[in-house]
Amino acid sequence: MSNNKVAKVQRKRAEKLLKLGKLADSKIAYFECCKLNPNDGQAWFSAGQVSSRLNHFQDASVAFQRALGLNPNMAEIYFELAQAQSSLGQYLEAEQNYRSFLMMSPSSGEGYHAYAKLLHTTGRISDATNNYRKASELLTNNASLYLEFGSILQKQGLSDEALEQYLKAQKLKPEFVDVYYHLANHYRDIRQLDLALVNYNKAFELAPGDEAIHHYYLGTLSEAKQNTIDALSHYNRAIKLNQNLPEVHLSKALCLLYTGQFAEGWVEYEWRLKCPDWLRQRRLNTLKTPVWDGGSYPDKAILVIAEQGYGDTFQFCRYLSLLAENFSKVVVYCKPEVASLIQSVDGVDEVVLTTQEISVERFDSYVYMMSLPYLFKTTLDTIPNQSPYIHAPKQLKPELDKCLAGDGLKVGLAWSGSPSNSKNTIRNIPLSDLAPLGNISGIRFFGIQKGPGSEQASSPPENMDFTDLSHLINDFSDTAAVISKLDLVISVDSAVAHLAGALGIPVWVFIYMPPDWRYLIGREDSPWYSSMRLFRQDDSRDWQPVIKQVEEKLIELSSVL
Repeated sequence: MSNNKVAKVQRKRAEKLLKLGKLADSKIAYFECCKLNPNDGQAWFSAGQVSSRLNHFQDASVAFQRALGLNPNMAEIYFELAQAQSSLGQYLEAEQNYRSFLMMSPSSGEGYHAYAKLLHTTGRISDATNNYRKASELLTNNASLYLEFGSILQKQGLSDEALEQYLKAQKLKPEFVDVYYHLANHYRDIRQLDLALVNYNKAFELAPGDEAIHHYYLGTLSEAKQNTIDALSHYNRAIKLNQNLPEVHLSKALCLLYTGQFAEGWVEYEWRLKCPDWLRQRRLNTLKTPVWDGGSYPDKAILVIAEQGYGDTFQFCRYLSLLAENFSKVVVYCKPEVASLIQSVDGVDEVVLTTQEISVERFDSYVYMMSLPYLFKTTLDTIPNQSPYIHAPKQLKPELDKCLAGDGLKVGLAWSGSPSNSKNTIRNIPLSDLAPLGNISGIRFFGIQKGPGSEQASSPPENMDFTDLSHLINDFSDTAAVISKLDLVISVDSAVAHLAGALGIPVWVFIYMPPDWRYLIGREDSPWYSSMRLFRQDDSRDWQPVIKQVEEKLIELSSVL
């Protein structure tokens, strides 16, 4: 009997085993078929599908690529290959194959949905939103899709649109527990706390066995009410019921840090490394390299992986000089926009960009940057807050130097943060709302806002002596150079505020309610930055009284200079 005939027998056997639910045996039979007849594209495709169902994504990827070589016009192969590659963390390859699939199948809601998930995973929030929108238009009965789409809208502060998606999901599946958790989170975030509680209780009514999850969400509701004691009680009860919920540990960590309980807070904060939102940012394979244990290894090299936002990098890179005392070489893996500034930090030997290829295995150990406070056992009293620890370029671009020349109190303004931050809409202040500051004589204001929100600089308050510098600023190195020449920076809670603090330049920060953990409770100063002053919202969440306070302090400052 020829190989092709034997292959057909094996293929029929594989199909029969698949129908019987014997996936492992079916996979073996399909691959045997492929071995006997390597030109059977359908067999390769089926082998890939069974491998994917078994979560054997590497085998699936190999099989789908063989199938694609034999059937390059079969759209479904591109989709399945992209799914497998995405599961392997091969995001660039997966994106290319999703794009190919959607070019061949432009009406596939499933394709846009899967592509949106990939974009969300890789932090491309705007592109993910666009693809979720297309998917929701094409798939009219997918409650999970509506919840995912609503969630990403909510993270961008688009509350009304998010609620619309949640209600669509509720209409489709009125007994779907996740619908009510999403609705509750929505109402919690827009301060309709009674409605939030109603929906949390509805979710628990539908799934009474999820008591740990219920306490977790009640904890977040208590935090929204600024009741940290109740919040910690709920988190502790949730952990007692189920110790393996990363989000609960992370929420507990942030609550502990917010209340100044650093010793326990940093320990719990390590759970972020297991949370989905954090895992979406992961780019490097660290499995074969040991994580730093806090010991001293003077003849070894360590890789420090920057994480989360630009402001987080500016805040926690202060630990790099301490790390250098324990290693012969410190290499930092970070985004290109901050690379030159990180290179300026004492103790940094080399910077590798996130756009470059790097093997973690060539290092003796690695550490995530925001784990350094934990490993250095940081308390409120031992925060390394000497500044500056980031150093600005010594020379300004001639165009910037010309704009900043002259007399007067020079104040930089930043009024918006990154739109990818879930708190962005509540932390931002329209430039027009800062008009009262323009009534103070002798002050020159400079717009140092980049990215979304910078367009407001084209129509500043009429009474304000204002110069927009955004078109002359290309990266954070330029921003740092400008800040170093200013007398004061006034900013919302954004990367600019952290950069000014790291440079040791006086910075006044608008703090929204409820505040981020790093600003603690009620303080006007920051233990992290000696040059920082905090101006806080009250429970009304109204910025006008806060702007009035800043105006009064600015009048005092201008009168003595």
